Amino acid sequence: MAFDKKKYDQSFAKDNYDRIALNVKKGDKELIANRAKEVGYDSITEYIKHLIYDDMKMSGKTIQIGNITQKGTNNSININN
Repeated sequence: MAFDKKKYDQSFAKDNYDRIALNVKKGDKELIANRAKEVGYDSITEYIKHLIYDDMKMSGKTIQIGNITQKGTNNSININN
């Protein structure tokens, strides 16, 4: 049987990520995409994640992304190996 990469990727995503659906008014998606590109993001998703994580960081929450942890409002980052 051949390896089914698409099925593997879907299974990996289901096991390792949570999905958040976001609805915006018609036309706003294009505005958001344009703003994301203006500030250097390749996708709306990366832009929205950045905004959320920045907000959490400013509130003093601990953020864990992969093996990188950032806590609070300081600029220190711990990389967990």
